[in-house]
Amino acid sequence: MIKTWFHRSKKSSEVSDFKFKNAKTVDFRFATEADIKQLLAVEREVYEEIPWTASHFKHEINENRYACFIVAEESGIILGYIGLRWDRKHTDFHISNFIVRKTEQGQGLGSELFDNALELSKILEISKMSLEVALENRGAQGFYRKRGFESERILSHYYSDGNDALEMLKEI
Repeated sequence: MIKTWFHRSKKSSEVSDFKFKNAKTVDFRFATEADIKQLLAVEREVYEEIPWTASHFKHEINENRYACFIVAEESGIILGYIGLRWDRKHTDFHISNFIVRKTEQGQGLGSELFDNALELSKILEISKMSLEVALENRGAQGFYRKRGFESERILSHYYSDGNDALEMLKEI
């Protein structure tokens, strides 16, 4: 289901007709409330805890008209997802969540999720992307740098466990 904001925007027909780039056996689509259990399972598998609750996901999927999730799914199993929020002026696409199951990491799925998000940002005429990544997560930082992100600043004690984050930006 496409958000009501998409229907009211000047780009509604383009977003409604947006075709995700799909891999051979993986489908990409917008998340629905029915996906929340699987989204939580992916978080639990990768992070060994659940940073987001079911109510967080439900709010972002159903109520926040400035947010969406793109999921990568194979045979009914969600392999990864990217969460996106944008500001009211449609200038910034913020990556709120980006996660791929451990068994799928390093196989290009993250790149495909990111590419779909980038294509959507172009349709919505968004000019930059932003995100926060754990300061010690060098692998993820490398992934983002390869895609044109630059380090902006360190956010001290950003995470609930007291760890720092690195804010990164990309001009589109």
